[in-house]
Amino acid sequence: MLRYHVESHPERGWVLREDGKTEILRFAASLETLYRLVPKYFGQQPALVLYHSVDGSVVERRIYPRTCDPAASEGY
Repeated sequence: MLRYHVESHPERGWVLREDGKTEILRFAASLETLYRLVPKYFGQQPALVLYHSVDGSVVERRIYPRTCDPAASEGY
């Protein structure tokens, strides 16, 4: 599963990048907008997305699609 980061950007607002790469895959003026765009970007492709605060610390981890997230399942 590939890892991606959502982080603050001085010129673009909030951006989505693949781990270890500088290319911006998606961007939005607000974090709320990017929260809506990210699931659509991945569709059914499994991905781990780390959401960062303005200071760079990780505040949330999400797995897309949400059906692939073991924490979201009911378990055994």
